[in-house]
Amino acid sequence: KNEGRESEQSNTNAQLTPLLGEAQERGYTNDGEIFNAHHLLELAEQVCGLDCVMRSVLHLKPSHVLQALMEGQLFILPYDSNAGTRLPTRLEGRAAHYGVIVGMMVLATDGGTREDSTEISWEPLQPESLVTFSTHSNLFLLVQHSLSRKLAIYSW
Repeated sequence: KNEGRESEQSNTNAQLTPLLGEAQERGYTNDGEIFNAHHLLELAEQVCGLDCVMRSVLHLKPSHVLQALMEGQLFILPYDSNAGTRLPTRLEGRAAHYGVIVGMMVLATDGGTREDSTEISWEPLQPESLVTFSTHSNLFLLVQHSLSRKLAIYSW
């Protein structure tokens, strides 16, 4: 069983080696960490052949993110990580990390109190359903960080 896993990891490493080498050659990294989002975009387009768009997170709308995810697009989200909690914080890039948004979740409430709301129901989201929310306090992003096996859930 381990042989297959080692072979799979070896193939992945072989695919990433040219990308790492190119990033090092361009002076973007020493060991694989990319701190400039423009450099990451350039590598994705020029080395990996991906079509990329950089957007300000200040102007992203939940319905646009959900629609893009449903179309198979990826969102790479830069954030600073609090050293103690590992939660996102604002440190002006001094603790820069990237996460990939892999999904969204809405906490639906029926107007009841927390104590009497014992049922949880899962329903697929549609982009048009997000337009009806007047507040995003119950909207969450599902984010995967490359260094973690756990999926992170962050409020919008």
